[in-house]
Amino acid sequence: MQGLFPNWKTAFDGVKAELSNEQCILLLSHWGSLWQDETPRIPDRRAVDPIAFTTALPHVFLIEAEPATDRLRYRLAGEEINSRYQNGIIGRYLDEITPAEALPRVNVYFRACIERPSLVLLKGILFGERPQPAMGERLLMPLQDHSNNRLGLIGITLQKFSFPDIQTARRQTPRMLHVYPLDGSPAEITEY
Repeated sequence: MQGLFPNWKTAFDGVKAELSNEQCILLLSHWGSLWQDETPRIPDRRAVDPIAFTTALPHVFLIEAEPATDRLRYRLAGEEINSRYQNGIIGRYLDEITPAEALPRVNVYFRACIERPSLVLLKGILFGERPQPAMGERLLMPLQDHSNNRLGLIGITLQKFSFPDIQTARRQTPRMLHVYPLDGSPAEITEY
């Protein structure tokens, strides 16, 4: 996808104002530093410099939309992300590691990031399909892969704490989905 997004900063500023975690802000700031004002295109995946966000690395992941199938595959996952899954997730597909009942809901926000494209923030309940869901933030940012002219994403998931069960989680915190389109159109914020 080649396109210019001269209003990308509207999405950037909107999502930054909603973030509470320093590592999320650090990764977002790095992503924002990769934009070129004269040609406002989605940053290239190869321009990402992990040294710029070393404290966030355990919580960061990269996903590509596989050209042949359009399935979303994890190319990289930090230790904290990978440790949540029995066999890790590097090289695995989103539809392989996400329970079938949660996949339609999860696909909505991953696809919004890549296909609209948008900055996507999920706040509140995370890992709601697990016996002990968590509370935290998940931020998704699109990246361009110029080698195959497709989009992927870089994301970060930070967990503040776990709940004993989903009912307790739902009583104590909402689950909010924030979608900030890079074309500068209004943000969509919904309870999710």
